[in-house]
Amino acid sequence: MQADNKLYHYVYETKIITPERFMLYYGKHSTDNLKDGYQGSGLVVVNALKKIERLKRENKTVNIFVYTNILKFFDTQKEAFDYEEKIIQAEYDSEFNVNIAKGGLGLAKGSKISEETKQKIR
Repeated sequence: MQADNKLYHYVYETKIITPERFMLYYGKHSTDNLKDGYQGSGLVVVNALKKIERLKRENKTVNIFVYTNILKFFDTQKEAFDYEEKIIQAEYDSEFNVNIAKGGLGLAKGSKISEETKQKIR
């Protein structure tokens, strides 16, 4: 008999701290394992995690720190996406926010990127 795995839907905040900058990334994640180590799929988060791994492989000092906290759980993916969109839009113009998309389902592959978004990536 197969166990019934509960699927958790939540919105999280990832803090990225470097010697030069403090950044915040907000996202939504669904999982049946709350200890899966997920920290986000945003460009800035992914690049920070890759850089940390590279520094570790090269036995160099790691001066980038990434922390992820769950902000709120939801019963459905839709509720989580709606909340993610709401929180990102509230924080979108903050100097610390590094979300490129304004929430919800994110950018579709092949989307045109605005000058405002290009600035956020930089």
